[in-house]
Amino acid sequence: MPSEDVLMTRVVPSLGVFIGTLMFLSPLKAVLDMRKHGRLGELNPIPFPVVVANCMAWVAYAIVSKDPYVFLANDPGLLLGLFYTFSAYGYADAKTRNKLTALVLIFGVALSGVALAMTCMAMSKHEKLFIWGITSNVVLLIYYSAPLTTIKQVIVTRSSASLYWPLCMMNVLNGSLWIGYGSATHNRFIWVPNAVGAALGLLQLTLCLAFRRKARMEPEDAAKREPLLNQAAEEERDGSIRAGLLNQRRGSTGVEDV
Repeated sequence: MPSEDVLMTRVVPSLGVFIGTLMFLSPLKAVLDMRKHGRLGELNPIPFPVVVANCMAWVAYAIVSKDPYVFLANDPGLLLGLFYTFSAYGYADAKTRNKLTALVLIFGVALSGVALAMTCMAMSKHEKLFIWGITSNVVLLIYYSAPLTTIKQVIVTRSSASLYWPLCMMNVLNGSLWIGYGSATHNRFIWVPNAVGAALGLLQLTLCLAFRRKARMEPEDAAKREPLLNQAAEEERDGSIRAGLLNQRRGSTGVEDV
């Protein structure tokens, strides 16, 4: 096998597996902190069921296509996504729990329906690959649509505080690696969605450079700071009143002396 083929069909996807696993591990610290403190806080758990569905679809695609790199890139995400979803469900409020339940049911019914159709119908391997490829791409594009809200927020607030630039850079790197592997294996189901992901990551990096990161005040910090500000305002107001009374007394004394 030529060295170029080894690079694009062995080394590049192996790096993609490594980078992809790091990306799936990125929410782990926040989830562990949530479990430690016993509250959801500002953690948004809605993408977690989408991660599960996305990785489940790609694992199915990898099994049909017998592609170990696609399998290894998504199996850790499937397991971690389940851990994140179950952990967040335990600390979420009723409204968020309903959303998580709805997402799990929607994606579960959709993926089960695809699997059932493939089981009941006589299909060739090519047809199965096509169906799972389309399914995986649709779920992946839903997953990639999540940053669009963040991008809008950055543009409106002119602050990149909601973007984490190392993760954006990893998105670009991960997408680029899978674009290379998909192109080398002539698999449009791999390189097309990853090209979209890489483009979104590049857009987010551009916004990080265009808009300076402004520190966000946590709700707890705001709650602690508000009484101090009120106290300072009251002290300033009391000082102004005392100064006014003092000036009045001095003015009265001056009139009596005259």
